[in-house]
Amino acid sequence: MEVALALAIMGVLLTPILLLQYNVLKRVMINKKKLEYLLPLKPIAMSILIDPLKEDETTQEKQIDDPLMKVVYKKVPVKGSELSRFKDLFLEEVTGTWDQWDKQKEEKLINLLFVPKQPEKKKEQ
Repeated sequence: MEVALALAIMGVLLTPILLLQYNVLKRVMINKKKLEYLLPLKPIAMSILIDPLKEDETTQEKQIDDPLMKVVYKKVPVKGSELSRFKDLFLEEVTGTWDQWDKQKEEKLINLLFVPKQPEKKKEQ
């Protein structure tokens, strides 16, 4: 009888702790998966600074293998805010899209990018 009572008390005490541990580990795994898809977006945004788009291009698409996802880079002028006063300020949006459990998932990385115009060279006379 005492053994059954001791097991019941242990079950009552340990069940909430084990459930809490399960929920914490579940959230960690979900956020780890999101981070795996978000981290490759930053180097793509940085690579555009090294190898910029042409003047008339505003979007670029790319397919990544690890992790498998489609990446879309967009660069548009800032509109509809106080920042739109700056003519050389752009909104840079890198969107990663992938399939997970037969659902389309998406993560976005948004940056502000200042690209000053190159000064015109004066001709020597």
